[in-house]
Amino acid sequence: MAGSKSGKGPKNILNDLDFKTWLRFQKSFDRYDFGNDGFPTELGDIARNFVRFFSKHTIDYHPSSILTNLSLMQDADGRNIVKIEGDPLYPEWQRDAESDDDGFYDYALLKTEGIADASHSDVDNFFQFLSRNLKDHSYGTVLARDGKEEYPYVWSFATACRRYLLLCDEKVFLDSQSICAPVYALQFRKQEEKLPQTRFKTNIKTTHIDRIPTYIIPRPAPRKKHEFKHPAKFPEELIDQLIVTFTKESDWVLDVMAGTGSALISAHRNRRNSVGIELNHEFYDIAKKRMYEANPVRLPGFESPFTSELILGDARNAAALLAEKKGDIKYCITSPPYWDMLHNPGSEGQRSRKQKGLQLVYSESEHDLGNITDYYVFLSALKEVFNSVAKVLADDGKLTIITKNVKRNGSFYTLAWDLVEQLAGSEGSYNFLGYTLWCQDDAGLKPFAIGHHWVSNTLHQYCLHFSKSV
Repeated sequence: MAGSKSGKGPKNILNDLDFKTWLRFQKSFDRYDFGNDGFPTELGDIARNFVRFFSKHTIDYHPSSILTNLSLMQDADGRNIVKIEGDPLYPEWQRDAESDDDGFYDYALLKTEGIADASHSDVDNFFQFLSRNLKDHSYGTVLARDGKEEYPYVWSFATACRRYLLLCDEKVFLDSQSICAPVYALQFRKQEEKLPQTRFKTNIKTTHIDRIPTYIIPRPAPRKKHEFKHPAKFPEELIDQLIVTFTKESDWVLDVMAGTGSALISAHRNRRNSVGIELNHEFYDIAKKRMYEANPVRLPGFESPFTSELILGDARNAAALLAEKKGDIKYCITSPPYWDMLHNPGSEGQRSRKQKGLQLVYSESEHDLGNITDYYVFLSALKEVFNSVAKVLADDGKLTIITKNVKRNGSFYTLAWDLVEQLAGSEGSYNFLGYTLWCQDDAGLKPFAIGHHWVSNTLHQYCLHFSKSV
């Protein structure tokens, strides 16, 4: 590929960019100054970069044809810009933008502010239109602003495409002042989708709560040697902010999948009591060691007034294991496995861990949720865990689950969004409060699918917040 040190590399069939420019685009989130309209003030420059990334200058000796409704969109390296102003969810706009020939556009870059007010048929008609007018394997990007509601309908909108288009990925724009809600750049491709379609606008039970941070970018210290044994440790600096947000001093904090004990250590240093459950014997021992180092046994009369406990057991049995603390636990924060992604040898970090002789998966146990291969069975198992947690939470108790969406075998599994529907749907045990994005700004970028497809480096994860539904 042009721009590589050797001058060789994969043939670039997607765009005309060099290696370095492509790689910078791989990051799954960026921060910008936002305007009064709730979108980045640099939207014109962002739009031109998207057009340059998702299309070539010419195809079959003709300038690429780009459909957009962005008034800021000007010439992009001589491509043929077809600009139709208005919201693409409206039928009138779709009639004006309809091409004479099916599969006319090489790329579509569209902005919508009408998702919250759209109907299922509006969304279905839009994706039909986009599929009909894009060329095969071409991309469409929809810029959508997260609304004021606790549940972001942009999630439901994204997954409603699957009868017509492949949902490929997401890129998130964050307000540098943390005032405005995130803007999503959703990537769709005209290609067959293997996952089932979902209807737009699911029935999510929500409750409003103030002071939830929009995003957190922690700067954790390097891991200690024994902490590397766990494939997915989260930083205490992230947990600190969330524990302080959702609890008061002396409250009981639970991590139902404690790993190496980060949440328990964070709770103790923030003057909270804590209890954890861990299935894996090795991680249990590491967590006990770390907890002791954080709170060593003191002389009589100088003991810490805050308790830290750890139980060896299965999270699905949380209600039985924590029966003595039923109603006392004010907050549960945990990070379950991201499905069975650690069994994917090409997943991020696995090659490096293998070279260092580190453990690639959590365990070989049949009780380990990270070993479940069927996605929907995995979702059901997570629901079982958190239903059990709900039984021991105080009536005003809160729950935070740290997870992310997952790319697997050419499909984009919206694990974070699906989990909200499982737990806060009409028959769920929780109300949804909103989410905080955990953004990793210190990770190196990897050239996934370079030259062929947009596959982001997923450097943002979802901290999903719930309250117990009483």
